[in-house]
Amino acid sequence: MSLISKVCSSASPQYETLSRLTCFPALTFVRWRKPRHVPKARSKIYVVRQPTPRDAEETELMKNCNRNYNTEMRAIRSHLNQVIEETNKLKKVKMLTHGKLDREREWTRMTTENERWNIRVAQNRELRQAKDAAVRLEEINRIKAVQDRRATRRHKEASERVAYELDQIDKFITESNVDEVIDDVLDTSESYLFAVDLSGNVIGAKANPEKLESKVTDEPKT
Repeated sequence: MSLISKVCSSASPQYETLSRLTCFPALTFVRWRKPRHVPKARSKIYVVRQPTPRDAEETELMKNCNRNYNTEMRAIRSHLNQVIEETNKLKKVKMLTHGKLDREREWTRMTTENERWNIRVAQNRELRQAKDAAVRLEEINRIKAVQDRRATRRHKEASERVAYELDQIDKFITESNVDEVIDDVLDTSESYLFAVDLSGNVIGAKANPEKLESKVTDEPKT
């Protein structure tokens, strides 16, 4: 607790509560390291640190223990390496002896499974091809039926056209009756030089004079 907090707590319980709630965070004192720009203290300028004295017997004992420890660790590592090499050799021998049998059994199993797959795929392919052939045959029959109906209709239309032309053969213009046809056309010619008004009266070359006179009499006198 900071000095200001202690003073507040001793002065009044209210300040004690405030100090507990850390009401002065900006005044919290922290022991920082010495800045880089601050020089060395004068009392330590010429002070030379002396190495910590060692016991010669203890030092020799520690060296012997360290050498013994290193020797034992090297022996353990060498032993473990030898054991691992022997284990690997045994594994290789087992793989060479039993691996061939395992590969043969695996090859036989794979071959059998492959043959089973081939049979199943062939059956599925035959079923699919049969379905496709049935659908194709149905489509061909449908197209053939449509073509047959179309050919029948065309034949019927052609037969009707031929029958009609045979009925009209007497009206054909040939070299033998061309003069008669021309005379008939000249005798029965009509003139279309006339007009029709909104009342249905014909006005022109072949207009009826009675209708014209009635039209004139019906007009209101002005």
